[in-house]
Amino acid sequence: MNFISRYKKIITFVLLLFSLPLFLAFTDPNQLPLPLLVIPIILFFAIFFSTFYLLVEFVKPNIEKARRRTISSLLAVFPTLLIVLQSLKQLTTIDVLLVILIWVPLTWYLLKIDYLAK
Repeated sequence: MNFISRYKKIITFVLLLFSLPLFLAFTDPNQLPLPLLVIPIILFFAIFFSTFYLLVEFVKPNIEKARRRTISSLLAVFPTLLIVLQSLKQLTTIDVLLVILIWVPLTWYLLKIDYLAK
C-alpha cells in the first residue's frame, strides 16, 4: 500500500474519532429530530469498522479487500449492537447471549462462503 492511501485512511479514522464526541457535545437529544438520533449509532459503527479494518490490514496485509471489509464489518456489528441494546435499556445477560448466538454462526457462514475468496 502506498503512503498516500495509508495517509487517507489514518486521516479518515482520526476525523471519525473526533466526530462522535463533537456531535454528542454540541447536540441536545431532546431537540433533535428522530432521524438524527441514529447518527451516533452510525458513527459508532464507522469508528469500530475503521478500527478493525486498520487492525486487520496491519496484522494480515495480504488478504483481499473484500475479505478485510467482511471481517471488519462482522467485528464492528457486535459492539455496535450491544451499544444499541444498552441505549434502549434492554441489555441483559440473555440479550448478550442471544447476540453471540446470532453473531457466531453468521460470522462463520460469511467467512466460509466462496465469493470472498476470489
